[in-house]
Amino acid sequence: MLFAVKKILKSIVQEYQMHEQVLQEIRCLRQLSHPNIVKLYGAFTDEYHVFLLTEYVHGETIEKYYGSEGSLVSRLVYQVLKAVEYMHANYVVHRDIKPENVIYSHGVVKLCDFGWATSFKNQLPNDFCGTLDYVSPEVVEKKPYDGSVDMWSIGILTF
Repeated sequence: MLFAVKKILKSIVQEYQMHEQVLQEIRCLRQLSHPNIVKLYGAFTDEYHVFLLTEYVHGETIEKYYGSEGSLVSRLVYQVLKAVEYMHANYVVHRDIKPENVIYSHGVVKLCDFGWATSFKNQLPNDFCGTLDYVSPEVVEKKPYDGSVDMWSIGILTF
């Protein structure tokens, strides 16, 4: 079995005050288990780094498939929607769905990079994050939001 390792410098986490963001990514991925979401196998640290050990996904970002036949694109978007439906049922919002974070490999789509993910179970987030081309108006205006912001991003991603 192959794994991927996300390596985060602790000095960057400290400099940009990203402690909670890194912990949220780990918490969110730990609670999610779905065929269309990259799996987290573990997280650990050394003196200088935080490491996230994840499923290795060998594939292409879905950008490569833009302009493909409609049935293929429909299947890809369907799988993204199934992943997001599952996340939202578990009160997790991704907040950075974009082509680079959707990998297609051997007929399966994997949603990855949960660096901006957070829970909306106890409190709706209202902070600005994500990639500007894909964020919803609520995020830009820093209004409280839920999983609907991911649906906005999927709409942009699709069209």
